[in-house]
Amino acid sequence: KMSQKVLQAENQYLDIQKQKLKTDDHIKEVSKSLNQLQNDKEKLEKSNTELTKQLEKVQIEVEVLSVTLKDSQSQMNEVKCNFNDSQEKWRDLESTLRRELANNTSSLT
Repeated sequence: KMSQKVLQAENQYLDIQKQKLKTDDHIKEVSKSLNQLQNDKEKLEKSNTELTKQLEKVQIEVEVLSVTLKDSQSQMNEVKCNFNDSQEKWRDLESTLRRELANNTSSLT
């Protein structure tokens, strides 16, 4: 009976050893996965930092282009006003010349 208990205890010990080996393997797998996840996280953070820098540059370019567009629109409006003024002056001049021509023509007859 005693040797049967010793045999049972040895079997339990071997089962515990097997379970420990399985647990150790599982811990190694989990550690490996954790390291991979950490590496992936670091890569993503680096990419995020780069993309943030690029976005900031693009935002600055957009601001500069916006200011340039406003300046161009302002200049265009000024040119349009000058053109309209010139057109009005030409019309006035044409009208004056037609009147003078009509007056000169009527005074000749």
